[in-house]
Amino acid sequence: MTQTFKQLSDDVMLLHQNTNYLMFATQQNSNNPNIAYAPYIVLNNCYYIALPRKDAEIHNLHLAPQVAILLIENINKYQKTSLTWIVMARAMSLHESRYSMAFATLKQNVSKILLDNIEEICLCEFRPQQGKLLSYDGISYSLDGNDLQFIDKSIAA
Repeated sequence: MTQTFKQLSDDVMLLHQNTNYLMFATQQNSNNPNIAYAPYIVLNNCYYIALPRKDAEIHNLHLAPQVAILLIENINKYQKTSLTWIVMARAMSLHESRYSMAFATLKQNVSKILLDNIEEICLCEFRPQQGKLLSYDGISYSLDGNDLQFIDKSIAA
């Protein structure tokens, strides 16, 4: 593993550990962009978010499943690390095996009040396609969607 990839892995994992919400941009049926945010977790190389079932964003994700997401960590007033991904999004079925695992993990990480009733919540899976990490020192790195699986494994090693 190269030193650069190790540093990128560390930066992405710290970003995941130090942020609870991600911002995402969808497209409404009128082709107008819309920005929202939601609590998230990373599991099995995907991001999972929880939204109320009646949220308009669920409809937007069905219309246009390619979504942009953004995570930002403020290191200090002058330094920030950000990670953007173009992802393929989909609303998950309550009966999928990953649904219960993702829901349980989200419930541990987020206010339990937000996730009290599983029937009122829709989990969405965001599968990364391509991304960009902008490190606190201003250097930009391109990422492939498959990099997330190697980043998770490199930290565990």
